[in-house]
Amino acid sequence: MFKLLYAIAFVAFIDPLLLYWLWPHLNFWVELGGLLLYPLLADILTRFKKPQNDVATGPIRLGTRIAAWYLGPISKLLSLFLLIPPIERALARSITRSVQAYFMRGMSGRMPGMPDVPPAAPESRDASGLKQTRGRVIE
Repeated sequence: MFKLLYAIAFVAFIDPLLLYWLWPHLNFWVELGGLLLYPLLADILTRFKKPQNDVATGPIRLGTRIAAWYLGPISKLLSLFLLIPPIERALARSITRSVQAYFMRGMSGRMPGMPDVPPAAPESRDASGLKQTRGRVIE
């Protein structure tokens, strides 16, 4: 999961540099479309899509709008792919499954990579009915 965060940071750093390198070679209409018209259109499309009742669709659509407005060609292509409904649904299903698996793994009481803990020994009581724990007597 943390590898994805590194990829996002890498794209956030490289994307404006790539735009700076490409800027002198772009046509005025491409610049206008990429910096203003496409983000407006992507924002309108994501806001007026039918709302879904799952965990992941809202954050995916927010990420699509952010990527559309971010400067750089990589984020523009990413937001363009996320505007395609089958890709958005597939990503939402994948995220929902991983979140459900995470919570189900947590509910079972066993975390991956952690050793199994043996069950606690039954408590021992003294002849007087007091419970002993490590040399101390607790009533």
